[in-house]
Amino acid sequence: MKCAAVLLLVCVGFVVSQPQPQAVKEQPKDQKATQQKEAPQTAQAPKPVSEPSKEQKDQKKDEKKDVKKEQPQAKDSAANFQAECLAQSKAKQDLVAKAKMGEFKEDAALKNHMYCMAQKIGFMDNKGEILKEKLKEKSKALIGDQAAASKLVDACAQKRKDGPDTAFHTIKCFYEKSTPKHVVIV
Repeated sequence: MKCAAVLLLVCVGFVVSQPQPQAVKEQPKDQKATQQKEAPQTAQAPKPVSEPSKEQKDQKKDEKKDVKKEQPQAKDSAANFQAECLAQSKAKQDLVAKAKMGEFKEDAALKNHMYCMAQKIGFMDNKGEILKEKLKEKSKALIGDQAAASKLVDACAQKRKDGPDTAFHTIKCFYEKSTPKHVVIV
């Protein structure tokens, strides 16, 4: 995994995301046909890419459906949690997006959003207490190293004046101390 990869703690499990390869720009069919006619045919010339058959397209659709079936509902739950917490906290989406990239603004609505997400994910309770053992389990599953996960939780999971403030500073600390890969819990 590359150093710039961003890791997301989501719902019951963890989702690891890596930078996506950039898509190759496809030429219009008319341009392809013109280029194929103009290009001299040699033994070394690459064969033009043909359109996938109907059978291949159907197979790809089936594969996509199978992948969706295999994935746990964590992504759906996380999206639902995100929507619920945004509505409940009245946090601005741009502040949430910036927090995911490491820019944490001291904002009451953003803190409330993070507290809501921490409760939904399951590492904080409704009294503002951090459930350290659950956070260690989730961190170990993500990091793959019990000692490193424990060290991160011990350093970051510190009680503050209230639940939203505790969630905000815990999440910010996780992002900052989990380098070179950043753990994002927003």
